[in-house]
Amino acid sequence: RPYAQLGSVDHATDCCDTCSGFRSDLSPMNRDTMERMPLIPGCGCDNAKVRRIVDELNARKDGRGNIAQVRQQSYMLDTMN
Repeated sequence: RPYAQLGSVDHATDCCDTCSGFRSDLSPMNRDTMERMPLIPGCGCDNAKVRRIVDELNARKDGRGNIAQVRQQSYMLDTMN
């Protein structure tokens, strides 16, 4: 899935705040609450790993997604003038 279509990527917890994970547009939807469920890598207790994933996905989203496309378009317009 292209990074431009990726909305927010946020740190999240589950299981009474004992499991560390993250939510994004890729997260499955809870049919009861209609909220995104967190994706929990590994056994759920590696908070540092989750932070690295969230930081990396946000960096890629910013570097290759909508923000990067707007920068590219602005650059192209500036070079044409």
